[in-house]
Amino acid sequence: MKKQTVKMVGMALALIGIMAALGTSSRAATITMTGNDAANTSSFNNAGLWNNALAPAAGNDYVTAAYLLRSPVVGGVYQTGNWTFAGDSLTLGGGAGNPYNLNGLANNNSLIFKATGLNLTVNNLIMNGGVVRDGNGDGNVSTLSGNITITAGGGQFLCQDTNYITSKIMGSGLMIIGDNGNSDVERISIFTSGLSTFNGSIWFTNASSTVARSRASWDTTSILNFVIGANGVNNNIGGVGTAFFNGAFNFDLTGADNTYGDNWNIVSVSSSTYGSTFSVNGFTQNGSLWDDIANGVTYEFNPATGGLSVVPEPSVFVLTGLGFAGLALIRARRRQA
Repeated sequence: MKKQTVKMVGMALALIGIMAALGTSSRAATITMTGNDAANTSSFNNAGLWNNALAPAAGNDYVTAAYLLRSPVVGGVYQTGNWTFAGDSLTLGGGAGNPYNLNGLANNNSLIFKATGLNLTVNNLIMNGGVVRDGNGDGNVSTLSGNITITAGGGQFLCQDTNYITSKIMGSGLMIIGDNGNSDVERISIFTSGLSTFNGSIWFTNASSTVARSRASWDTTSILNFVIGANGVNNNIGGVGTAFFNGAFNFDLTGADNTYGDNWNIVSVSSSTYGSTFSVNGFTQNGSLWDDIANGVTYEFNPATGGLSVVPEPSVFVLTGLGFAGLALIRARRRQA
């Protein structure tokens, strides 16, 4: 009898736990913005313009619906220091129309930094046609941490100061490095995560006809992933702008073609620089080139051209060189005779 009572109590407790879990999930909701944050106001840490009239909280997902979300404000003052978004997720975008629908103003559909020395953490930031940008000036620094997923709607980064993006970046949508307004070297997005699995293409945009004003750098700890397929089929980095590569490239050659002469355009941005810490995962450096044997052939990345190609194995070059040397020796001996 006692055993049966204990069993029934256990079942009751389990049922209560299940009901509590169901109750929690049923309270989760998708909360959307209804307008643009005005100057010196913010929906990041306040009720602001969320349609439930409450500040962001755990258990809810938040969507900007292509409106402007400003960085934290307390008492009408933009805040510095460390701030974490309280919701389960934050989606930039989701408005009607094209992926970069701006709701009437040029800087809308954005999460915008409004104070220097600010570190925003969003543990689940989803970019669905949205923009991460700042409203600061040259010489200022802002940081975005957490996790970012770039959907098929794409995501854009642009800055008026130095923006460190330490977030792990995931997804395969188009990443855009936006025109920063002028060519000041301090206007740059710096990506640092070595955990990123993002394997979409990256495009630098430029509104100026004379100067490349979109700038981005991948720091020594960063990684860029490329999926290599049939001849010429891959994600890549291109456009008009300035790119600095100081971290690692990672080539997924699992599905890559292996015919001599196959070529993939990896980097074609108008200005690219490879730092002393640049490397290619799994590849061996050969002077300025990087080689790896996979799928029975040799793949070679050439930073000077930005191309990855299938080339003859180094041993072929060695044997060819020995053959030419042998022929030269035979000819020399014949001349002596």
